[in-house]
Amino acid sequence: LTGAASAKKSLGLRALGQMQTADARALLEEAFKNPDAGGPDDDLEGGMQETITEDPAVAAVTIRLGALEGLGNLGNPAALPLLKNAVRQYQRVMTNPANLAREVTPEDELYHEAVLSALRCGDVSAAAPVVDMLLENRYVFIRMMSFLDGPDYPGPEHEATRREKRRIIRELPRVYRRIARLHAKLNSLPSAVLPALAKRIAAEEDHRVAPIAFAIFGANGKPSPDVLAILRAAKVPAVRELANIP
Repeated sequence: LTGAASAKKSLGLRALGQMQTADARALLEEAFKNPDAGGPDDDLEGGMQETITEDPAVAAVTIRLGALEGLGNLGNPAALPLLKNAVRQYQRVMTNPANLAREVTPEDELYHEAVLSALRCGDVSAAAPVVDMLLENRYVFIRMMSFLDGPDYPGPEHEATRREKRRIIRELPRVYRRIARLHAKLNSLPSAVLPALAKRIAAEEDHRVAPIAFAIFGANGKPSPDVLAILRAAKVPAVRELANIP
């Protein structure tokens, strides 16, 4: 990974988490703590030519996202102290859902990856926040679509609206792909977190929780009897039906 540009290094960190090597956790935690798109041997003939024009702050976010996902891929509970600290750190600066945002900020992405990786490493307390996070991502997408559906008016006084629509058109595919990637990471979760996830999902009244339930309980083997009992009491009919699938 030394000398790689930030996107390449981020990809390498994700892959490192899947390799389950003895030093993987230490390398991933170090990459999160000290993100660097380059390496000690960079020069203009090597890796630095790829990183010299990168914004260091953007590169750091890209690498930290890779390190967090890599730790989630690793699934080692020993990584939970770092992951829980990251959740607290980014929770303080993430977008408040009450603001009804139409974008996902870098701080939001870091929080999303941290809390999901904590869940993947067995943190039961991350179950409800992960469901809330996945729902909020869906709501952001819906707000973006709703804004695009708004009327178009001529005149310079509406230029800000037109500019916002152009931004949303650029960002919408990426937001949609992010939702799909987040859901895909739910397909291999520790059994210990499933009851807590079932309780949060069963308590949700919004039918948009159903795809989250199917992503979790349709991909992690047949749920245990206690999890099925929780899902059968869910407020959303589609979730209740999930518990009755043979």
